[in-house]
Amino acid sequence: MKTFAADREYCARLLFMVFKMICHLRFLDEIRFDSNMLYDITETTLLRHVNETQDSLLICKISKIWSEIFNSQWNIFEIDNVDKLIVFAAIFAIEISNYFEKVGESSDEINMTRNKKQKLYIIYFTLVYFQTLQIEEYTGLGAILTNLHSSLKNYMEKVTINKLTIENQILILEYYFKNFATLNIRISEQDEILFERLLTNLSKIPRYKLHISFIASLILLDISDLSVENQAQYAYRFGRIKSFMRDLIMALSDEEYINKLQNEKKLFLYEDLKDNYLWIISPDLFQGVLEKCGIHLFYVNENMIPENIENEEYIIIKQIMTRIVRSFNKSMFFDKNTSESYLKMFDDSANISPPSTSYCHTYENLLDQVDSTENYGRRYLLNVMTFRELLRLFILVYEMKFMFADIDSKIDGL
Repeated sequence: MKTFAADREYCARLLFMVFKMICHLRFLDEIRFDSNMLYDITETTLLRHVNETQDSLLICKISKIWSEIFNSQWNIFEIDNVDKLIVFAAIFAIEISNYFEKVGESSDEINMTRNKKQKLYIIYFTLVYFQTLQIEEYTGLGAILTNLHSSLKNYMEKVTINKLTIENQILILEYYFKNFATLNIRISEQDEILFERLLTNLSKIPRYKLHISFIASLILLDISDLSVENQAQYAYRFGRIKSFMRDLIMALSDEEYINKLQNEKKLFLYEDLKDNYLWIISPDLFQGVLEKCGIHLFYVNENMIPENIENEEYIIIKQIMTRIVRSFNKSMFFDKNTSESYLKMFDDSANISPPSTSYCHTYENLLDQVDSTENYGRRYLLNVMTFRELLRLFILVYEMKFMFADIDSKIDGL
């Protein structure tokens, strides 16, 4: 049996060497082969890498071969189930991790080719799904993704990315900060400094207001827990929350953003995302993963005990965030009246006198004037979900509308 297994491994290596030569000679479109059988061999080789051999150079070759296959003229292979998604995310992550380590050693700039961006988007979509998985069942994938994060982190500590195009900077930052909550990595002070430094450049371009707010929401996931006893830490976190919310309201009511959505039905930078990079993922898989993520967010909070935070300003802020998430889910942007109403509530919340239950009820009534729809979802969010979970909902709605589905996509029950 051992000899047989060794022979199979040797044949697999030989096969990938042949495919590498075919790709190098640009003959891939001239031959016919069974891509499903090649996938099976790829999966087996990856499992052997994870459990036994740790041959990252071979996996890198396989990753490049599949990039050529995906973008070949006659390709009919689709990523149509989560097992395939996980396999390709793993082999792509191993290759890109090796790349970041290599360019980091020489302090070279990242060359963000079309293939690298395609791989990063596939890895990002896998991170979207990853939060619904039982982590102990995919420890190999978790370790691979964590290693990729570390490689990128080490690179950015040596080389700035602000010379890259805005599109590539935003992609890297979205991916980088998506890792933290998904892989249970804590954001360091150095990470926040990195974001603030890059934010200074990005914030000069008005059309990217919402992109910046989205990245900020990924960061806030790690620091929005207000159940801390240290008053200085509480004040810092609460200040970050308020700053984020004001910027988000302004971004969702920005005139250029609204015109873009009304005229083209897409957001800046994501116009051709699915057509150019993610067409190899089946529409059914997109839909299935996103629906599962929405259900998961409600399920994990089903038995959550409501927060016991007596700060009335926080209570009002959370109520406003609830309305923002529901409005964004329904209509994507705010008209002038809605934006001004939210900003007024937001500004007034900072002037709250000592604790007053009637004051909170008054603001609930004001919130109902903005959107009088009453259903279980609204009360569920207001009374059960923490601000952190509201952020998760906002993030998922953003990913659905602009990245992986379309602007008319919604989470049911909000």
